[in-house]
Amino acid sequence: HNLSGFSSDSIWLAQLLANRNGAIFHSSAAILNEIGLMFIGRSEAGKTTTFRLLQQARDKHGYPVTVLCDETNIVRRQTNGWHVCGTWGHGEESEVSATTAPLKGIFVLKQAAFNAITPISDRSIVLKSLLLTLFRPFMTSSWWDKALEVINLMVQEVPVYDMSFDKSGNIVQVLDEFTKQP
Repeated sequence: HNLSGFSSDSIWLAQLLANRNGAIFHSSAAILNEIGLMFIGRSEAGKTTTFRLLQQARDKHGYPVTVLCDETNIVRRQTNGWHVCGTWGHGEESEVSATTAPLKGIFVLKQAAFNAITPISDRSIVLKSLLLTLFRPFMTSSWWDKALEVINLMVQEVPVYDMSFDKSGNIVQVLDEFTKQP
């Protein structure tokens, strides 16, 4: 499942990714309609719940979903844009995939009585949300400098949304429509 134990693998991988325009985030992620989506939030915000809702939409309703990981995912800037990729470091759900896809949006989770996604225009909120969910390896000043460069590029180039959702599963239809927009 890993090379040397999850913690140590992530420690060296996070260091390498910073040098390659990437980072690891405490998040859940999936590919819907060949579009990458990453879900972030504090503990108990609903990352695993969102992951399960996407699994159920795939299994029960035939949505074209590949779930990546419910705990840690990699985001990396490549020549053709930002991509998200799953890792082996799962949480409650053991289904993982190392598949990668273009990242169309990052969603800050908020459990609610309704289902909606709303763009976040305040970049300071986006920066704070990303920093709170960034996996931190053995932190050196050079790693922080590189990681902050990556995060600042993400803030400028990747759309971030508030995602309010209930447990009905109706958020999947909202996300499905989102991925189909140009």
